[in-house]
Formats: sequence, structure tokens, C-alpha cells
Amino acid sequence: MMNAQQGIVFYEDLRDHPRRQVRLDAMLSCMKSGLRGYVAQPAMVLNLSEGGCMVSCTDADRLTNDVHIQISGLPARIACAVVGRTSIRLNLQ
Repeated sequence: MMNAQQGIVFYEDLRDHPRRQVRLDAMLSCMKSGLRGYVAQPAMVLNLSEGGCMVSCTDADRLTNDVHIQISGLPARIACAVVGRTSIRLNLQ
């Protein structure tokens, strides 16, 4: 396949921030819909950039679109918006 200098721009070349492949343990949490409780589940951060991350978890369907992530070893809980999802993966911004 040709590169950007040959006329084709790869999707990765259009990103504002480069992705870094990582494998970091994390915890995702959110309020249930209707503020009827709290959901927390372990996750694995698969890639990370200044603009967001992709995480893998066992049941992404249980999480709302407004979640907090806490990466193991870091004290901060970071508020995130879900911008893409499958049943086991979330793209967070």
C-alpha cells in the first residue's frame, strides 16, 4: 500500500494525537441510568493518547456513556465520555 507521500493518507495519519499501545489495569465506574446505583468493573487499557483511550472490559453494556477511569498505580479518577463501544470495548475521550 502506498504512503501519504505517494497520494494515499492512512487513517492513523489523520489523528490529532498518536496512539501508544499499552496494557494497563484499570477500574471503570459510573452511576446506573436513572441514578439507581453504582456500577464498577475491572478493565484493561489497550491504547492511550492525549485525546483518549480504548479499554477492554467484560460487560461494556452495563456502563453508561459517562464513566470514570482509574488506572492502577495512579491516584486520579478521570471523567470520560464514551465515544464508541462494542459489547467488550469502549473508546473513551
